[in-house]
Amino acid sequence: MKHIILGFGSIGKRHYNNLMRVLSTWGGCEHDEIITVDPNPRSGAAFQIIPFSVKDCAVYICSPTEFHFIQMNNAMIEGARAIFVEKPMLDKYTEVRVRNDIPIAIGYCYRYHPVFQDIKRFGDHLRYLSLYASDKLDDRYGFTALETMASHSIDAALWCIGPATSWSVKDTGHRAAIQIVHRNDCITQIYADITSDPRETEVRFSTNIHSGRFGIERYDPMYVEEMKAWLNYLKTGDAGNLCTFEQALKVQEIMRG
Repeated sequence: MKHIILGFGSIGKRHYNNLMRVLSTWGGCEHDEIITVDPNPRSGAAFQIIPFSVKDCAVYICSPTEFHFIQMNNAMIEGARAIFVEKPMLDKYTEVRVRNDIPIAIGYCYRYHPVFQDIKRFGDHLRYLSLYASDKLDDRYGFTALETMASHSIDAALWCIGPATSWSVKDTGHRAAIQIVHRNDCITQIYADITSDPRETEVRFSTNIHSGRFGIERYDPMYVEEMKAWLNYLKTGDAGNLCTFEQALKVQEIMRG
């Protein structure tokens, strides 16, 4: 199978390296090919435009968010075998329909971080969750605190606790604040600041039994685990802990406020 990475910036390069690593040990994938595409000639990608149809290929959309819709739509039209879209899936105001016969996953990789996997084990016992993040990323991503940072937290909250019944969103671009009430009456509060050094991420939670507080450290293995889960999805049809298109729509719904 051909794996086509659209966008060869930092996340495209990360997925390329992890795919190379995983495919080399994945049974039946020894002859798979990875092709990189980026319009920036300085990116190091093999091509600046896609040199052939993506029919029957796995497509990885790692480009800036404003290109996700058109690239995903084109991949579906051409009959891609599967599509992996980096988060956030779309601009927060965009609606999209997909083909049910094409597996689609969204790159909310914090599902593979051990802190959130531990929190998820509490399930319905969770009563309060607080997620705080600050980082100086506006020079790379603009004033997109909601899309670039808080969307990760929204997905993590929905994955750990379950569906939302109501929510509110305050988004200034520089900062985003979200409150979610879940179906089990748990309350999640999220705050993200994309303009502040140093990098700081923290999660607090309480359950019927006890409470906890953790810093969220960088954990590069979560990207490898995500790619392993993705390749397993292609092979077996089991999405596992991947964020599916339908689940990502719930994140988009909350982002709209």
